[in-house]
Amino acid sequence: MKDTQTRNHRYLPLLLLSVRNLMGAGKRMPYRDIRPSFFCYILSFPLAMIFINVQNRLMSGEINVFHFPATMFLYLSFAAGASVLFAFTNEKNIIRLSRSAAVLTAAAFIVWIILRDGYPSLICALLLMAGIGGCVAESSFSFVFLLNRVERFLSCSLMLLLTMLLKWPPTLMLGGEAVKKFVAAVLVFSIAVCIYSSREADFPSARTPGAELPDNPQAVHPYRLTKSIYLALFIFISYFAVRITGFYSPAFDNPESRAAWGGIAILMIFGFLVLEFLLQKSTWFFVCIFYISTVLSCVMWYTGHPGLAYFFSEVKELGFLLTFYLIGCVTNRFCSFRLHKMLVILCIVLTAVLYAGIDILHTAGVDTQALTCVTAGAFFAVFILLSPVFSRELFFADWYIMTQEQPGNKTPVQTQDLSVLTAREKQVVCLLLQGMTLRQTAAELGLTLSTVSTYSKAIYKKLGINSRSELFIRFSGSAEAPSKGQMEK
Repeated sequence: MKDTQTRNHRYLPLLLLSVRNLMGAGKRMPYRDIRPSFFCYILSFPLAMIFINVQNRLMSGEINVFHFPATMFLYLSFAAGASVLFAFTNEKNIIRLSRSAAVLTAAAFIVWIILRDGYPSLICALLLMAGIGGCVAESSFSFVFLLNRVERFLSCSLMLLLTMLLKWPPTLMLGGEAVKKFVAAVLVFSIAVCIYSSREADFPSARTPGAELPDNPQAVHPYRLTKSIYLALFIFISYFAVRITGFYSPAFDNPESRAAWGGIAILMIFGFLVLEFLLQKSTWFFVCIFYISTVLSCVMWYTGHPGLAYFFSEVKELGFLLTFYLIGCVTNRFCSFRLHKMLVILCIVLTAVLYAGIDILHTAGVDTQALTCVTAGAFFAVFILLSPVFSRELFFADWYIMTQEQPGNKTPVQTQDLSVLTAREKQVVCLLLQGMTLRQTAAELGLTLSTVSTYSKAIYKKLGINSRSELFIRFSGSAEAPSKGQMEK
């Protein structure tokens, strides 16, 4: 019982300190870290993902095959192309396969745009979608292994904004078929050029996981799943759980009558992203916006404000950006090519399970609107309760901080090293991590308050930190934290 009370006593102040620090935390996001020579890699993955998300608006056709809509076969062709190239890609053949996918995509599109609707046009469309699938698979490797954190965030931002803009009702519906074909052509040829521009000289660094983090003295074994990956997967699952449960939710509908609300949401997200580069807020802040927007969307629907419900449902799409960004960061740090493939397959399986689950629940008559609200609220509550873990393993983790360094910077970030502390200082650290105040620590050790204060200042200086909250974030639950046995020596 006493041990349980002690753990609770430590957890509550740790939780409060973690939330407070995460709210005020920022991250370095300087535009000068964007490398012009890497624009082909920055653009290739988001452009391919954008095309997949809007292809049903760009490639309209009335033809059916065996009483099934052509869109089903187009998706299967995309999945087949992505699966085949993804399965056979390795460090040695990635450039060859990437260029093959780019050539197939461009050639199939040229023939498709010339032909009228019919079976020859459908065959070309199937080849086009297979090529796009290959481009998505190949560009996922450059997105993970070649981009630095700023470039990856920019890539995800472009993917989110352009997808939302092209799905916004007034964007394509007012222009007719000519505008749709023009937009499709711009996307397809941009994808093909970016993918074909991949350079073999850029990929040797991808053979070593964590290429952004040279000479990291705290590097963990890159060929295993870590807590950081599981935390990123938690955000991935929460976003897709909310998005998929929302398929049958009226609050998430996209009617033309709410186009103005959608436009305002796009402008707001654009403003958020601009402020991210100016104010450099923590990614944790945007994850909270995603959860809160989802809950507010459901609340607005139930209170009779469908316009606001749709507005918040669009703002929640920040989760789309965060999912790919965080997965990309942790995969870069901890995964090889092979483990990257396993992680992608795991994400696909999880998404498929969510799709099947919501269809079953909808068929059973479950209120999916309420389910979406409960799902978002539950994930948000768990996310907040796990704030100490997110702080230590993700947002304030040394490896995550190190990704802020400009590519090629070999200077390692200072990390905690308890060997620089004296035995008495280790005792002070242990008591502080238990949630004791300086006065309580002094009484426990039989010292004066001024002496313990002096010890704490010396500890902060030696460890390169500035506050007790940073001490919590760095050491609580860490294997390097002093134990009770050390304190009693």
